[in-house]
Amino acid sequence: MISIDIYTPLKDLAGYLKEKYNSDEELFEKFTLIRERVYKLHEENLKTREELEELKRKENLRDGLEFDDLSGIYTNNDKSEYYCPACLDGNNKKCRLHRYRGESNHYYFSCSVCSTTYREK
Repeated sequence: MISIDIYTPLKDLAGYLKEKYNSDEELFEKFTLIRERVYKLHEENLKTREELEELKRKENLRDGLEFDDLSGIYTNNDKSEYYCPACLDGNNKKCRLHRYRGESNHYYFSCSVCSTTYREK
């Protein structure tokens, strides 16, 4: 993440204005207001960047995965690996499911992280 130092130039400018135009209270008040707004914009920008990085990270979790509507689970493109939708959608964790044969020869998927079970259709 690129970090821009806005504090030092504003601090230097504030010192300069106070020294040079000490008697001009209106000018100094306007500068103070501008400085506060710049700080607020900078903080909002940092927060937005962090949120964007988090969204990118979450989206990257789903790269190469498809949602199988019938069984309600995520699979990789060649359907050789299965992932828990509860963990992926709810906790942003890519947890593999374990496939096993259950009653009546039906296959089930079980998540060892959240203990959710899905039936293969």
